Amino acid sequence: MTDNAAMLQKKDLYKTKNQKEEFNMCQALQELMQDERNEGRIEGKIEGKIEDQKIVIRNMINRGYKTEDICAIAECSPAFVKEVETELALT
Repeated sequence: MTDNAAMLQKKDLYKTKNQKEEFNMCQALQELMQDERNEGRIEGKIEGKIEDQKIVIRNMINRGYKTEDICAIAECSPAFVKEVETELALT
């Protein structure tokens, strides 16, 4: 088996039927790739939500909202608003 932590944790699931030290690497690699795809989808969704929130915050900044109002409406921290303000200043 490889030294992949995820595969090593579930190595007993990949043992062949004869229970010797033989493993079904095809099954293990397929599951590993599926796990990575699922993680990528989750990360993508999170990044998308953050970008959406930044758009809302940018619009509010551009319309003169106070930081405390932005935080209350967008349910974010003042530090996040500051981050968006910094990004706006760079563009």
